[in-house]
Amino acid sequence: MENSLLVKASLSFRPLRRADFPLLQEWLSAPHVAAWWNERLDRPGVEAKYGPRVDGIEPTHVFVIEQEVRPIGWIQWYLWSDYSDHAGKLGAEPGSVGIDFAIGELGMTGSGLGPIAIRQFVRQVVFSASYVRSVVSDPQEDNVRSLRAFEKAGFKVVRTVQLTGEECRRRVVRLDRPADLREYELRAVQSEADWSTYHRIRRTVLFEARGQFGVYNENNPDNRKEGNYPLLLAFQGDVVGVVRLDCDSGDVGIIRQLAIDGPAQGVGHGRVLLELLVARGIALGFRALEVNSDKQAVGFYQRFGFNLIHGEREYPLLQLSIR
Repeated sequence: MENSLLVKASLSFRPLRRADFPLLQEWLSAPHVAAWWNERLDRPGVEAKYGPRVDGIEPTHVFVIEQEVRPIGWIQWYLWSDYSDHAGKLGAEPGSVGIDFAIGELGMTGSGLGPIAIRQFVRQVVFSASYVRSVVSDPQEDNVRSLRAFEKAGFKVVRTVQLTGEECRRRVVRLDRPADLREYELRAVQSEADWSTYHRIRRTVLFEARGQFGVYNENNPDNRKEGNYPLLLAFQGDVVGVVRLDCDSGDVGIIRQLAIDGPAQGVGHGRVLLELLVARGIALGFRALEVNSDKQAVGFYQRFGFNLIHGEREYPLLQLSIR
């Protein structure tokens, strides 16, 4: 229960200040952080390294992660073009940035905050700069917790490298800027043509593609039940996906049978659909979204940030806090 409450708590980011240096020094000395950052700095050492970043002299931008205004860690971003030698080893092209983060408060680790912090920081801070095309990072291969946090935030492992002077190997993870949401529309199913498209995508993707022919029921009354919203995802005017959002479970929205049309799969439309569902859920006043997922789709939802609640079920239950 405690971890669940932590995940639901809101996060925010503010620039690092010199007043934070004592706390930053404490975090850097904590064993769970020092094992990966290897920076057991004294107070002058913190000033020497992080002072120029606070002053804007060094092009690394450091932010404190706050949970309900309580500092719990830090996260930083930088243009890889400012660190070209390192960038070349990772394959980070111009227009890409790197990020590093740590949850300094030991009691906050293992609560699912890491993926949420990464996802929100990238969306709110990093991608707010229009010139940023991608985010590339390189956690150590044996830093499993950090690696999983990146993966749950939507990053993909693209290569493994070993940097000069290091004995460890690093996994290079990457997240490309999502498509312009202005090219998408999430709209209600209305016309008979809409219903035909809605049923076709659901039938072919969720049933026939899995060998279940003659099973799908277009006349399922749940599709037209009050409080249930069949939706179409259109990209540049063409329908590429469908979903139903059920809104009769209090302050939790239920995602039903999300599907991306076969020819449109694998290019990021599913993630955009989830982004738009989150926005729709917030507008409707939900505190969370839930989905009973096919087992093969669990990873897709987890990479977006959903937490697995009941994995033992035939259709595992996952939940995402949205406020």
